[in-house]
Amino acid sequence: MSTKASAKGGGAFQPLRKGLEKAAANLKEQKVKDVRTGLNLPEFRKVERTDDINEKETAIRNWISGLPKEMDELTKQLMSCLDGDEVHFDTHAKEFEEVEKIIADLLNPGIASAREAAINEYALALATNVPAKKWLINAVINGRLRQDKSALPCLVGIGMAAKVEKGPDQKDPSDTQIFLNGDLYEMLGKYARRIVGILRQKISVAKEDAHDYYIERSNKLLNQTDKDYGFEALNAKKPCEKFGFNVPERKVGAATFAGGTLLVQSDGQNIRILDAVGRFSRRMLEIRDRNVHLQVRSLSWERFTGHGLNETLFNDLRIFWDVITRSMMKAEEVDKRLQEKEKFRNQCDEERNTLAKKATVGANEWLFEKVVGVALIYLPPFWEVTHGKVEKKFFYPCFLVERNTENKVKLAEFPERLKDLFPNPKLSEFTDPGDTNQNLAYPLGSMLRTAYGVTVRTQKRNASTSAPAEKSE
Repeated sequence: MSTKASAKGGGAFQPLRKGLEKAAANLKEQKVKDVRTGLNLPEFRKVERTDDINEKETAIRNWISGLPKEMDELTKQLMSCLDGDEVHFDTHAKEFEEVEKIIADLLNPGIASAREAAINEYALALATNVPAKKWLINAVINGRLRQDKSALPCLVGIGMAAKVEKGPDQKDPSDTQIFLNGDLYEMLGKYARRIVGILRQKISVAKEDAHDYYIERSNKLLNQTDKDYGFEALNAKKPCEKFGFNVPERKVGAATFAGGTLLVQSDGQNIRILDAVGRFSRRMLEIRDRNVHLQVRSLSWERFTGHGLNETLFNDLRIFWDVITRSMMKAEEVDKRLQEKEKFRNQCDEERNTLAKKATVGANEWLFEKVVGVALIYLPPFWEVTHGKVEKKFFYPCFLVERNTENKVKLAEFPERLKDLFPNPKLSEFTDPGDTNQNLAYPLGSMLRTAYGVTVRTQKRNASTSAPAEKSE
């Protein structure tokens, strides 16, 4: 079945991203009138010349009532002609142009009230049916659907949107405003709020899809890296066939230098670009295509210098050098943080082992059977407390609790680094804990209840995974 609507309405459309090839194969030669769902523009334009006011008003109402379905069908068909970043001119261009022309005519019916209604319905239908792709959403708001070829106006072009400046104290857009590619747009007209809600959701989906696609392509480059190769080997002038690494963005004042993922090759003396993904990819691939090589020895320079080079080569090398050196600095920062994290983790393990030697009963016995003695309580990975208006996280908290023969409980000992977690001196006094430790001062009671709950869930999970499967008859 053709993707074009029948003259009586209810056209059939293939879902976007699916069936485009099949739709193209089945596309048949049809007259322009068959693309539409039935509003007769020439007849409607004759209404302006009639003297019967009732007849004119009835005709205008009927015309306007048919616009929502008309615009919805036509914009669906328009969008079904688009895939990726191009129009399929070989199979869909004729259909696109036919639909485009009909919409353009409908936006100028010759009667002011009808034109206003047509523009509003067109704006809503366009927002509703545009695929969740940023380039298309941008084209719908402030561009053309086909570069320099589309006759259809965007929302800005028909007066249904306007680019505005963000207010000095404005943090978020209003319910009729939308951010896109760093610009703020005010939606206008009858459906302004609905259009904003629709486009915000689609922009969110487009960002998520673009991020997932970027991560997939980025990982593909990173996974091509030679085994055990890194910046240390690159600086040591060791050759590699492929070395992939992430490049962070760099901000200098109001300027932002884009990042992404880069794949390079080195012979030990020179580095050349193989591939790139991300915001800086176009610039990186231009440098690659000009066969620009960066000397390894330049990576030790404080800044790039290139005396005697022409302007194009100097700029290419300076950008290439900046990309690698800022990636090296970021990698060093990450390594340093990992080392600090590992050192802290080892310290926490040592603290826990020291306290464990002083425990006289196990945590489960102490929590569930209320055995008299000292137990070690450990709650990874962190505990967050609020003292007044200050919130603070304490990582890998561990401490000793003691129960006496009167079933009273106190905080017995804890590492020095957790002194701000337990500032209340009453915690070190024996207290009747109550049935659920609710009588213990904050945060000890909460922590013991959490330890109890975690243990119960762990026991249930272990029991369910270790239970033998029932044999079927």
